[in-house]
Order: sequence, then C-alpha cells, then structure tokens
Amino acid sequence: MSKRAIASPEPDDNNPELNANVPDEASPSPTTPVDEVATHSAKQGGYDWESMILPDDGAGDIRTTEVPGVPRLSRPPNTQFFRTRKELSGVIYTLDTDYDGERTVYLVAPNVAAQLPDESAIKPKRAVTCITREGGLHVWLISSGGTDTWTQSANKATDLAQSKWVRATSSRSLGEYRCVTAEAIQEEPKWPEETFLQTLSRAFDGRVIDTLNHSIIKQLKGLE
Repeated sequence: MSKRAIASPEPDDNNPELNANVPDEASPSPTTPVDEVATHSAKQGGYDWESMILPDDGAGDIRTTEVPGVPRLSRPPNTQFFRTRKELSGVIYTLDTDYDGERTVYLVAPNVAAQLPDESAIKPKRAVTCITREGGLHVWLISSGGTDTWTQSANKATDLAQSKWVRATSSRSLGEYRCVTAEAIQEEPKWPEETFLQTLSRAFDGRVIDTLNHSIIKQLKGLE
C-alpha cells in the first residue's frame, strides 16, 4: 500500500495560533559580493588586486621615458634611409687601432693630439650624427678636409640628409657613395633630446684618450 505524501498545512492568517506547526520558509543564506570574495582570495595569495585597477581616467600615474640606444660609430646601413642635423656634427680627433682583427675607434683630446703631431694614427674626422627611420643612431666619421671622392660624396650625402631621407650605398667601381632620396617619405625623424656632446659621450664611452699616459699611447710608443 503506497504512502501518500502529506502536504504541509498552509498558514492561516485568520488564526495565527494555528500557524505554530507550520514550518518557516528557509531564509536564504547571506551572500558575499563576488568582488569581495575575489579581493579576499587575492590577498590570501599575497596580492592586492584593488591596487591594480587604474583610476577612471584609465591612465593612472604611469610615466615612462624612452632611453636612446647606444650610437654606433659607423655609416648607416646601406639598406636604410637616414636624416642628419647640422648642429649634431663637429670635427674631432680619432685614433683607430686594429689588434688581431679587432678594430677599435678612440676619441682623442685636442691637447693630446697637439703633443703628437707626427702620429699618423691620429686623424681629424667630421663626426655626423645620423638617425634611421627605425630610430637607430649612427655617428658617421668622415675624413676632415679630404678631397677624395669617398669624402666628397659622404659630405654630400650627410648634407642632403638634413632636409631629405637619404640612403647611401658604396660603389667600389666608382670609388664613392651613391645617394638615393625617398621623395614619398614625409614623416620627420624623432630625434632624442640630447646635445651633440651627449651623443659623443655615449658613443665613445670608455674609449677616450685624454692623457699621454693612456695605455694606447704607450703601446704606440712601444712603452707597453
């Protein structure tokens, strides 16, 4: 014989005393907002996720400054266009060394060069700061006062690059640099905010000869 389910009596609003046996409806358990749960869990794991939310402006107090790359002591690559600025150039003394195929260029102080007038390794160079479209910096060292076709064409290329994007390629058959200008490129280069002297100091960092007691000078004199 099957048992019939006995329905719970409905509460009677007219006879409140009869409602004593009527079970109360289960009240929902208090819930914690999802954000509070997530924050609590994050803090338990050692993180404060609240601090990772930016203000309403979406920017917060985040400030970054791009640091310029180290300038290369070379002509810009022959596959890249570059620009120059007249104020970011000047004549300096340099000394090239080559030991076992490892070439190093040093910046020589004028007072040191003056004391070594017969040292052929020390030469005046026109240092021209070049910047490529990708933002790479190059210090092109061109012979100062040279009359050969390499020097003349290099000066022509760097002068032209003051107003146009230029690509310089070397032509050994002609003995000069061939220049190509990009007429369709209208954008201006994004120069770093630094002076020519600051560029030189970074390009020759650790390679400055400012005394006759420098090890390179001693090696040239056979003292080391």
